[in-house]
Amino acid sequence: RKIAPGDEMCDRPAQRSVPVNVLSEKARVLVISGAPTHTYRFVMPLLVREKTIDVSGWLQSMDVDMRQEGNTVIDRLPQSPSDLYKYDALVLLDPDPRAFSPAWMDAIKTFLGEHGGGLLYMAGPQYADRFLRHIQTGALRDILPVKVGDRSGSDVIPLITRFNRQWPMQPVEANLDHPMMKFEDNPSTNATIWRKLPGVYWTFPATGAKPTARTLLEHSNTSLRRRDESRPLLTTGQYGPGRTVYFGFDSTWRWRKVGHDAQYFDRF
Repeated sequence: RKIAPGDEMCDRPAQRSVPVNVLSEKARVLVISGAPTHTYRFVMPLLVREKTIDVSGWLQSMDVDMRQEGNTVIDRLPQSPSDLYKYDALVLLDPDPRAFSPAWMDAIKTFLGEHGGGLLYMAGPQYADRFLRHIQTGALRDILPVKVGDRSGSDVIPLITRFNRQWPMQPVEANLDHPMMKFEDNPSTNATIWRKLPGVYWTFPATGAKPTARTLLEHSNTSLRRRDESRPLLTTGQYGPGRTVYFGFDSTWRWRKVGHDAQYFDRF
Protein backbone atom coordinates (compact mmCIF):
# COMPACT_ATOMS: atom_id res chain seq x y z
CA ARG A 1 0.00 0.00 0.00
CA LYS A 2 1.09 3.58 -0.52
CA ILE A 3 2.02 5.59 2.58
CA ALA A 4 0.94 9.22 2.48
CA PRO A 5 3.36 11.90 3.71
CA GLY A 6 2.82 12.50 7.40
CA ASP A 7 1.63 8.99 8.04
CA GLU A 8 3.14 7.72 11.28
CA MET A 9 4.21 4.57 9.44
CA CYS A 10 5.99 6.36 6.56
CA ASP A 11 9.45 5.60 7.90
CA ARG A 12 8.78 1.89 7.91
CA PRO A 13 8.33 -0.20 4.75
CA ALA A 14 4.88 -1.69 4.25
CA GLN A 15 5.02 -5.47 4.08
CA ARG A 16 2.41 -8.04 3.18
CA SER A 17 2.61 -11.77 2.57
CA VAL A 18 1.18 -12.80 -0.80
CA PRO A 19 0.84 -16.40 -2.05
CA VAL A 20 2.40 -16.78 -5.51
CA ASN A 21 1.90 -19.60 -7.99
CA VAL A 22 4.80 -19.97 -10.42
CA LEU A 23 3.54 -21.49 -13.67
CA SER A 24 6.08 -22.96 -16.07
CA GLU A 25 4.93 -23.54 -19.64
CA LYS A 26 6.17 -26.77 -21.16
CA ALA A 27 8.64 -26.63 -24.03
CA ARG A 28 6.99 -27.75 -27.28
CA VAL A 29 9.19 -30.09 -29.33
CA LEU A 30 8.58 -31.58 -32.78
CA VAL A 31 10.57 -34.72 -33.62
CA ILE A 32 10.73 -35.85 -37.26
CA SER A 33 12.44 -39.14 -38.07
CA GLY A 34 12.86 -40.77 -41.45
CA ALA A 35 12.76 -44.29 -40.01
CA PRO A 36 12.21 -46.03 -36.63
CA THR A 37 15.92 -46.02 -35.82
CA HIS A 38 17.35 -47.04 -32.46
CA THR A 39 17.79 -43.36 -31.60
CA TYR A 40 14.13 -42.58 -32.36
CA ARG A 41 12.85 -45.59 -30.41
CA PHE A 42 14.86 -44.69 -27.31
CA VAL A 43 14.55 -40.88 -27.41
CA MET A 44 10.80 -40.58 -27.96
CA PRO A 45 9.80 -42.38 -24.71
CA LEU A 46 12.25 -40.19 -22.79
CA LEU A 47 10.70 -37.01 -24.17
CA VAL A 48 7.15 -38.25 -23.62
CA ARG A 49 7.95 -38.94 -19.94
CA GLU A 50 9.78 -35.64 -19.41
CA LYS A 51 7.43 -33.38 -17.45
CA THR A 52 8.90 -30.13 -18.80
CA ILE A 53 8.36 -31.11 -22.45
CA ASP A 54 5.31 -31.53 -24.68
CA VAL A 55 6.52 -33.57 -27.66
CA SER A 56 4.91 -34.39 -30.99
CA GLY A 57 6.45 -37.13 -33.11
CA TRP A 58 6.30 -37.57 -36.87
CA LEU A 59 7.74 -40.89 -38.05
CA GLN A 60 7.85 -40.54 -41.82
CA SER A 61 7.77 -44.29 -42.49
CA MET A 62 4.62 -44.77 -40.39
CA ASP A 63 1.53 -46.07 -42.20
CA VAL A 64 -0.97 -43.26 -42.75
CA ASP A 65 -3.68 -45.01 -40.73
CA MET A 66 -1.47 -45.49 -37.68
CA ARG A 67 -1.30 -43.11 -34.71
CA GLN A 68 1.87 -41.05 -34.32
CA GLU A 69 3.63 -40.82 -30.96
CA GLY A 70 3.82 -37.95 -28.50
CA ASN A 71 2.05 -36.10 -25.70
CA THR A 72 0.30 -34.04 -28.37
CA VAL A 73 -0.42 -36.32 -31.32
CA ILE A 74 -0.42 -34.71 -34.78
CA ASP A 75 -2.03 -36.10 -37.93
CA ARG A 76 -0.04 -34.13 -40.49
CA LEU A 77 3.42 -32.71 -40.90
CA PRO A 78 3.53 -28.93 -40.25
CA GLN A 79 4.14 -27.02 -43.47
CA SER A 80 4.18 -23.28 -42.78
CA PRO A 81 6.15 -20.95 -40.51
CA SER A 82 3.01 -20.33 -38.47
CA ASP A 83 2.68 -24.09 -37.91
CA LEU A 84 6.29 -24.28 -36.71
CA TYR A 85 5.78 -21.27 -34.42
CA LYS A 86 3.79 -23.58 -32.15
CA TYR A 87 7.05 -25.28 -31.24
CA ASP A 88 10.18 -24.24 -29.39
CA ALA A 89 12.50 -26.82 -30.93
CA LEU A 90 12.64 -28.96 -34.05
CA VAL A 91 14.52 -32.29 -33.93
CA LEU A 92 15.37 -33.94 -37.26
CA LEU A 93 16.60 -37.53 -36.91
CA ASP A 94 18.01 -38.47 -40.34
CA PRO A 95 14.83 -37.25 -42.10
CA ASP A 96 13.73 -38.47 -45.53
CA PRO A 97 14.07 -35.53 -47.97
CA ARG A 98 11.07 -36.61 -50.06
CA ALA A 99 8.65 -35.12 -47.53
CA PHE A 100 10.23 -31.66 -47.67
CA SER A 101 10.30 -28.80 -50.14
CA PRO A 102 12.23 -25.53 -50.61
CA ALA A 103 9.30 -23.81 -48.87
CA TRP A 104 9.87 -26.08 -45.86
CA MET A 105 13.50 -25.01 -45.72
CA ASP A 106 12.40 -21.37 -45.86
CA ALA A 107 9.98 -22.08 -43.00
CA ILE A 108 12.84 -23.51 -40.93
CA LYS A 109 14.95 -20.43 -41.63
CA THR A 110 12.08 -18.22 -40.48
CA PHE A 111 11.51 -20.44 -37.44
CA LEU A 112 15.14 -19.94 -36.39
CA GLY A 113 15.93 -16.48 -37.71
CA GLU A 114 12.74 -14.68 -36.66
CA HIS A 115 11.01 -16.90 -34.10
CA GLY A 116 14.25 -17.81 -32.30
CA GLY A 117 13.49 -21.52 -32.28
CA GLY A 118 15.97 -24.35 -31.84
CA LEU A 119 17.04 -26.99 -34.36
CA LEU A 120 18.83 -30.30 -33.82
CA TYR A 121 19.84 -32.25 -36.92
CA MET A 122 21.20 -35.78 -36.62
CA ALA A 123 22.74 -37.22 -39.76
CA GLY A 124 22.34 -40.90 -40.55
CA PRO A 125 23.54 -43.33 -43.22
CA GLN A 126 20.12 -43.74 -44.81
CA TYR A 127 19.17 -40.19 -45.84
CA ALA A 128 21.80 -37.62 -44.79
CA ASP A 129 23.72 -37.50 -48.04
CA ARG A 130 20.57 -37.01 -50.12
CA PHE A 131 19.04 -34.55 -47.66
CA LEU A 132 22.06 -32.25 -47.38
CA ARG A 133 22.93 -32.29 -51.08
CA HIS A 134 19.47 -32.41 -52.69
CA ILE A 135 18.32 -29.26 -54.48
CA GLN A 136 15.04 -29.22 -52.51
CA THR A 137 16.51 -29.62 -49.04
CA GLY A 138 20.16 -28.63 -49.44
CA ALA A 139 19.40 -25.17 -48.01
CA LEU A 140 19.70 -26.79 -44.60
CA ARG A 141 23.45 -26.47 -45.14
CA ASP A 142 23.06 -22.69 -44.71
CA ILE A 143 21.54 -23.28 -41.28
CA LEU A 144 23.78 -25.96 -39.82
CA PRO A 145 26.91 -24.97 -37.85
CA VAL A 146 29.15 -27.19 -40.03
CA LYS A 147 30.44 -26.99 -43.59
CA VAL A 148 29.11 -29.52 -46.09
CA GLY A 149 30.91 -29.31 -49.43
CA ASP A 150 29.84 -30.60 -52.81
CA ARG A 151 30.36 -34.31 -53.21
CA SER A 152 33.83 -35.25 -54.37
CA GLY A 153 35.58 -38.55 -54.96
CA SER A 154 36.94 -38.54 -51.43
CA ASP A 155 33.44 -38.03 -50.05
CA VAL A 156 31.94 -40.88 -52.05
CA ILE A 157 34.35 -43.49 -50.68
CA PRO A 158 33.02 -43.31 -47.08
CA LEU A 159 29.45 -43.60 -48.36
CA ILE A 160 30.11 -46.99 -49.95
CA THR A 161 32.53 -48.29 -47.32
CA ARG A 162 31.62 -50.93 -44.74
CA PHE A 163 32.10 -49.40 -41.30
CA ASN A 164 33.36 -52.26 -39.16
CA ARG A 165 35.85 -50.36 -36.99
CA GLN A 166 34.93 -48.33 -33.95
CA TRP A 167 36.70 -44.99 -33.58
CA PRO A 168 36.84 -43.14 -30.24
CA MET A 169 35.16 -39.77 -30.01
CA GLN A 170 37.48 -36.93 -29.15
CA PRO A 171 35.97 -34.29 -26.80
CA VAL A 172 37.29 -30.79 -27.47
CA GLU A 173 38.93 -29.95 -24.17
CA ALA A 174 38.28 -26.21 -24.43
CA ASN A 175 34.53 -26.88 -24.75
CA LEU A 176 34.07 -29.44 -21.99
CA ASP A 177 32.31 -26.73 -19.97
CA HIS A 178 29.45 -26.64 -22.47
CA PRO A 179 26.14 -27.77 -20.89
CA MET A 180 25.72 -30.54 -23.47
CA MET A 181 29.03 -32.05 -22.37
CA LYS A 182 28.29 -32.22 -18.64
CA PHE A 183 27.20 -35.55 -17.21
CA GLU A 184 28.54 -34.62 -13.77
CA ASP A 185 29.70 -31.36 -12.20
CA ASN A 186 33.14 -32.71 -11.34
CA PRO A 187 35.42 -32.10 -14.40
CA SER A 188 37.62 -35.16 -13.85
CA THR A 189 34.61 -37.45 -13.36
CA ASN A 190 33.02 -35.98 -16.46
CA ALA A 191 36.16 -36.59 -18.53
CA THR A 192 36.28 -40.19 -17.31
CA ILE A 193 32.70 -40.80 -18.43
CA TRP A 194 33.43 -39.49 -21.93
CA ARG A 195 36.37 -41.89 -22.21
CA LYS A 196 34.07 -44.81 -21.31
CA LEU A 197 31.40 -44.07 -23.93
CA PRO A 198 31.42 -46.21 -27.08
CA GLY A 199 32.96 -44.68 -30.19
CA VAL A 200 31.52 -44.25 -33.67
CA TYR A 201 31.40 -46.33 -36.84
CA TRP A 202 29.57 -44.42 -39.57
CA THR A 203 29.95 -40.61 -39.61
CA PHE A 204 28.87 -37.97 -42.09
CA PRO A 205 31.77 -36.35 -44.00
CA ALA A 206 31.29 -32.74 -42.88
CA THR A 207 34.44 -30.78 -43.72
CA GLY A 208 34.64 -28.65 -40.59
CA ALA A 209 32.83 -26.22 -38.32
CA LYS A 210 31.70 -22.77 -39.41
CA PRO A 211 33.63 -19.81 -37.94
CA THR A 212 31.22 -18.92 -35.12
CA ALA A 213 30.34 -22.52 -34.17
CA ARG A 214 31.63 -24.59 -31.25
CA THR A 215 32.64 -28.18 -31.91
CA LEU A 216 32.19 -30.37 -28.85
CA LEU A 217 33.18 -33.77 -30.26
CA GLU A 218 35.58 -34.63 -33.07
CA HIS A 219 36.53 -37.80 -34.94
CA SER A 220 39.76 -39.34 -33.69
CA ASN A 221 40.77 -40.64 -37.14
CA THR A 222 43.39 -38.12 -38.30
CA SER A 223 43.15 -39.34 -41.90
CA LEU A 224 39.71 -37.69 -42.08
CA ARG A 225 41.09 -34.24 -41.35
CA ARG A 226 40.43 -31.54 -43.95
CA ARG A 227 42.59 -28.43 -44.11
CA ASP A 228 43.94 -29.22 -40.63
CA GLU A 229 40.40 -29.57 -39.25
CA SER A 230 39.18 -32.78 -37.65
CA ARG A 231 35.81 -34.14 -38.75
CA PRO A 232 33.16 -32.59 -36.46
CA LEU A 233 30.83 -35.04 -34.74
CA LEU A 234 28.88 -32.71 -32.45
CA THR A 235 28.76 -28.98 -33.14
CA THR A 236 26.59 -26.15 -31.84
CA GLY A 237 25.91 -22.77 -33.39
CA GLN A 238 23.33 -20.09 -34.06
CA TYR A 239 21.24 -18.94 -37.00
CA GLY A 240 20.13 -15.46 -36.09
CA PRO A 241 18.62 -15.74 -32.60
CA GLY A 242 17.96 -19.46 -33.10
CA ARG A 243 20.25 -22.16 -31.74
CA THR A 244 21.42 -25.10 -33.83
CA VAL A 245 22.96 -28.49 -33.04
CA TYR A 246 24.57 -30.85 -35.56
CA PHE A 247 25.22 -34.56 -34.98
CA GLY A 248 27.48 -36.20 -37.53
CA PHE A 249 26.58 -39.70 -36.31
CA ASP A 250 23.45 -41.51 -35.20
CA SER A 251 24.70 -43.96 -32.59
CA THR A 252 24.24 -42.18 -29.25
CA TRP A 253 21.85 -45.01 -28.36
CA ARG A 254 24.92 -47.23 -27.90
CA TRP A 255 25.79 -45.12 -24.85
CA ARG A 256 22.93 -46.83 -22.99
CA LYS A 257 25.21 -49.67 -21.92
CA VAL A 258 27.43 -47.33 -19.89
CA GLY A 259 26.41 -46.46 -16.33
CA HIS A 260 23.44 -47.67 -14.31
CA ASP A 261 20.20 -48.16 -16.24
CA ALA A 262 21.32 -46.01 -19.23
CA GLN A 263 21.86 -43.04 -16.92
CA TYR A 264 24.32 -41.18 -19.19
CA PHE A 265 22.33 -41.68 -22.36
CA ASP A 266 19.21 -40.46 -20.57
CA ARG A 267 21.04 -37.46 -19.10
CA PHE A 268 22.51 -36.49 -22.46
